[in-house]
This record gives sequence, C-alpha cells and structure tokens, in this order.
Amino acid sequence: MNYTENILRKSAETFNGWTKLNKDGKKLRTIRIGNQTNCNNDGLICDLSIKDKMENILKKCNINTNEYEIMNIHTKFEYSYQLDISEEGYNRLKDNLIRI
Repeated sequence: MNYTENILRKSAETFNGWTKLNKDGKKLRTIRIGNQTNCNNDGLICDLSIKDKMENILKKCNINTNEYEIMNIHTKFEYSYQLDISEEGYNRLKDNLIRI
C-alpha cells in the first residue's frame, strides 16, 4: 500500500471519517494531501505524483470521475491536492480501502 493510499484509509477509519463539506448544495467529503512549509524555511516540497496516485486509487475502487473532483492547491506555504467526493462515492471508497 502506498503512502497516499495509507493516508486515505487511515483518515476514513477515524470516528467521523473525512471532513464533511456542503458545496453548492451537495454533501461531499474532502481530504487534502500534500506538504506545507516549516518554520525553518527549508522550502516547499512539491510532490507532483499525488494526483496520479489518488486517481489510481479511485479507479481501483470503481469510483466514477463524475463523483469526485481533484484540485491542486499551490501557495507560498502549501502544495497539495484536495479530493472532494460525493458521500456515496466516499462510502464505497471507504469500504474498499478498509478491505485492503
């Protein structure tokens, strides 16, 4: 299991699961995976492979592309990808991830 898949699974296994989001009247779940700068100004690590890893996991778990959106967050302090997924898609994804 890769690092990204492990983060998705561990977060889904918590009591409340991923953060709930109400976006344009739709109930979604959201999770952000990436890196932030630290207080030592070591620089921002930009892992460009996270999006592909997320998409591969979603594909493996039979989540349709119309059930989610992946957005790149790139600021001075953060480089990450945010996955917003429908509640139904989230439940299927969670069930599949926990079985792995």
